[in-house]
Amino acid sequence: MIHERILLVEDSGGIHLILSAAVTDMPDACPVTLDDILGESTVMQQVFKSMRQAAPHDTPVLLRGEAGTGKKMAARAIHSASRRRAGPFVTIDCTALSDEAAGTGRPATEIFERARGGTLFLYKIEALPLTLQAAVLEAAASSGAARPGTTRDAGTGARIICASCTDLETMVKEGCFRKRLYEELCPFAITLPPLRDRDEDAGLLAGHFLEKYCREFGIARNGIEEATREILADHDWPGNVRELEEVVKCAVLMTEHQLGSASL
Repeated sequence: MIHERILLVEDSGGIHLILSAAVTDMPDACPVTLDDILGESTVMQQVFKSMRQAAPHDTPVLLRGEAGTGKKMAARAIHSASRRRAGPFVTIDCTALSDEAAGTGRPATEIFERARGGTLFLYKIEALPLTLQAAVLEAAASSGAARPGTTRDAGTGARIICASCTDLETMVKEGCFRKRLYEELCPFAITLPPLRDRDEDAGLLAGHFLEKYCREFGIARNGIEEATREILADHDWPGNVRELEEVVKCAVLMTEHQLGSASL
């Protein structure tokens, strides 16, 4: 499976794209499945239920949540559970749109053509400038991207998944995000909770990251002290799962036996 990252740019000739080198999945970047997303808390069970409901259909999905809650992973898991799993998974990082020189890309419709038969992932869609929102909406319509309430053959169009750290409904009310684009691309919303709202999952996640980095670094550690598990569960984790992973990664390198509070 090919995963691609794309940048959109704009000049007097309209909206264009810059395509970086395609990256083929490596062993540590294999397709993500729903089983790869960990969580035993009640709130995560509801998230899993919503993801399973959304996966089989072509209806666009909006993944909402704070930074570090796992929106990228969730998008790939939905793709892997869909009937488009054999197709491409193409990512557009909307935060980088204004960082590239304009005029070096190709027509915006080609973005959707590259995702044809697969999934187009609009990451941090709240960063998409107003000047480009209408063009993206037009390109999606002209390329046959799957729309709310439609059913298409898996080989046609592109299924769209969006991710946002911001309340898009508020942005629509404030005139910062086009209402029509919101209605077209975000009809099915799934909220990924912050780690502080699923603190009972902190120990499970920490154990997973411990095993991951022990294997990656080729070292052995004897688990996590019980007192440390309590500290992990009590912490607010403003950076959410991503922050917890970085803390455990560093702790694996700093400690010699069990992960204790001194290594956090």
